Amino acid sequence: AIYNQWLADSLVDRGDEFMCRELGLRPKLRMTIEQAWANYLKHHNPGRSAEEIWGQFHEWTQKRKINNIHSIDVRTALEFLDKPKIKGGGKVSGKTFNNRRSALSGVFRRLAIYGVENVWAAIPQRTVDSKPFRAFTDDEIETILKGAGGFWPDAACVAVYTGLRLV
Repeated sequence: AIYNQWLADSLVDRGDEFMCRELGLRPKLRMTIEQAWANYLKHHNPGRSAEEIWGQFHEWTQKRKINNIHSIDVRTALEFLDKPKIKGGGKVSGKTFNNRRSALSGVFRRLAIYGVENVWAAIPQRTVDSKPFRAFTDDEIETILKGAGGFWPDAACVAVYTGLRLV
């Protein structure tokens, strides 16, 4: 068994994954967090949000000395998802949790061709607590516009007549 593991690891180090599969050997998978992102970029052009979330994730893994992408499990993923955006911050909102989960699930899904398990897919989304708001009354809008100076009355007029919200 030790020889088989050594042989499998040696074949992968040489770049001969095909021979490894043909022999039915399972190498220890090794890919750094940086390599994973580089491999992802080969196949996909991320949006700004995904890139920002990956940056937060990368920084978080570095602080915890997590170097191998294959060592990310569901428990580790949940730790990151529940991490407040700012140090000492409160509970993570459902929206932030779901945005992080979705972005990282997309990255890991595309890394599946490299043998990376998408642990994020196993984590259910959270319900999003929407914050209710009420629209201004006509009297409140009138008071706001009377107190507004400069270009604000004109901007509000454009907003009203083009369907934008005055909130």
